[in-house]
Amino acid sequence: MQLYKITPFGFVNMILIDSLYNATFIIAGIYTNQEGFNLFKTLLFDSILIFAPTTGQTLIGRLSDCIDRRLVIILPLLICITILISIIRFPDISTAGKFSQSNY
Repeated sequence: MQLYKITPFGFVNMILIDSLYNATFIIAGIYTNQEGFNLFKTLLFDSILIFAPTTGQTLIGRLSDCIDRRLVIILPLLICITILISIIRFPDISTAGKFSQSNY
C-alpha cells in the first residue's frame, strides 16, 4: 500500500505490464509446444523474449542521451512498421526464420 500511495499510476501500470509479460510467456510456451520445440529451443526462445527488448531499450536509452529523443523514437517506430508491413505483405517470410529441425 505504501507504493500505491507514493505513485498510484506507476503501481497500476506495474500490475498491468506484469500481466501482459506473463501472458506473453504463456503464449510462447503454447507456441513452442505446438511447433514441437525441444527444451533447449524453448529456453532459447524465452531467453530471446527476455533479452532482446532489454538490450534494445538500453541501446535506445543511451542513444537518446546523445541525440534528440524524438528522432530516436522515430527510428524504432519505422523499423517496426517495416517489419509489420513485410509480414502482412509476405506472410511466408514469417516461416523462413524457423529453427532448423536438428536437435541440439
